Amino acid sequence: MFGNRHIYNRKWINCLKLLLINKCHESLDAPGENGQTLFKLLLDNHESNLLWYLVTENCSLEGLDLDRVKDKLRFPDTLMLSKILFESGASNRQIEALIRRSYLDNKQSQMQAFHDFWKSRNLQSRCRREIRKCIGSGIRSKITQLGLPPLLQDYVIMKDLIPEKYFTLVMEDTDDH
Repeated sequence: MFGNRHIYNRKWINCLKLLLINKCHESLDAPGENGQTLFKLLLDNHESNLLWYLVTENCSLEGLDLDRVKDKLRFPDTLMLSKILFESGASNRQIEALIRRSYLDNKQSQMQAFHDFWKSRNLQSRCRREIRKCIGSGIRSKITQLGLPPLLQDYVIMKDLIPEKYFTLVMEDTDDH
């Protein structure tokens, strides 16, 4: 970006980070005046940490181009990302299309591995997906209010699939510029 426009965008991102860090949000999935959700708006920026944060907060993937989401998240393991997106509410058809359109050399084995995962999901995995669907966005603060054991809370918010670094949103030194 050029000139003041870059500074304006950074200030917007910085304000958003501060609001999210302090849990000052009513609904992360609420559309803005232009009808776009926060997730859709952030796809146009290079803020993969913010996008990951929205994934950890269980923001809706509905209406999103999963190819763009995959590209912006820059996750090295396509199969693991497929599992994360599926557990976050993406349909198996969306995931299959994502794998088919990927640039992987081993598409067939990735597709087979995802099919194996999808077909052999245990009751825990099925319940996690349904619980996440029922709770919606802002899942981490809502799940703590249920009084569930920490191990179960961690499972529902997918700490077994998503790297720990994505669960924390922090202001970085580069955010001051």
